[in-house]
Amino acid sequence: MKSKKIMFAVMAAAAVMTGCAGKGQQEKIAASSAPAETKAAEQTTISITTEKQNGETTAAETTASGTSGEKTGSKIIEPLPSTVDIKQLDDCTVKASFTADDVYMDGGSLVTHLTIYDQEMFDMVDISQMAVGDTLRIDGEDMVITTLEQNDYGSYIVNGGEENGGCDLWTSDDGVYSRVLFDDAGSYYKVGEVTLPIDQEFTFTDNSDLDNPGQVLLAGDFLQEIPGSGKDFSVYETTVRIEGGRIREITVDFTP
Repeated sequence: MKSKKIMFAVMAAAAVMTGCAGKGQQEKIAASSAPAETKAAEQTTISITTEKQNGETTAAETTASGTSGEKTGSKIIEPLPSTVDIKQLDDCTVKASFTADDVYMDGGSLVTHLTIYDQEMFDMVDISQMAVGDTLRIDGEDMVITTLEQNDYGSYIVNGGEENGGCDLWTSDDGVYSRVLFDDAGSYYKVGEVTLPIDQEFTFTDNSDLDNPGQVLLAGDFLQEIPGSGKDFSVYETTVRIEGGRIREITVDFTP
C-alpha cells in the first residue's frame, strides 16, 4: 500500500506534461530503468520520428467475484487521449530522455536529440465507476478486473496491485487517475523522437545529487561538459521546457 510520500512524488511527475495536445498510445517502458535512446545518423535540426500505435488485443469480458463485493460489470475503461503531440512541441513542458551523445553541433547550431514521453491518464469518473468484471485497457493491454480495492489515500488496487501482476491507480484530485509503478515511478510511454535547437537563454539545472543540488550550466557549458561524458538522462528524472520550438530549459531531478 502506497504511503503519502509516494503519492506526492507521483503527483509531481504527473503534473509535468502541459500545453502539447495530441493523441495516441505507443511504447511502454519499464519502471526499473529507462534505456537511453541513441540518435539516428545525420539528424536534421528539427527532425521527427513518431511511434506506431501498439496493437491491442481484446481480452474476454468475464464476471468474477472480488473485494469489491457483489458489484460486477462488463464495460471497457480506456485512457484519455494523449496530451503530447510530437509534431507540435512549440510551447510546452514534457518528460524526455537523452544521452551525452545526443548533444551536438549541427550546422553551427547547438541541438539536442530527445526521446519524448507521455503518461497515460484515466478519467476520475470512469475509474470511480469501474467494477469487477470490467476490462481496464492500460499500457496497450486489456486487464480484466477480478479484484478491486480502494485504500485510505483514494488509490485503486486492481487485481492485487503491481506486486501481484495487477496495477495501482492514483489521483492527485485533479480529475484524472494514473498508474503508479514500483519505486514511486510513473508509468510513461514513448511518443516519438525529435531534434530541437538549444535556445540562447538555455539553462541546464542538475538536482540529481541531493548533497549538491541546483548545479546550473548555460548553453556553452552544456556543450563543453555533456558530450563525451557518457551520461544518460532518463525519463524519470528529466523534464524539458520548450519555447518557440527551441529548448529553453532542461531540469534533471533526483530519482531513487
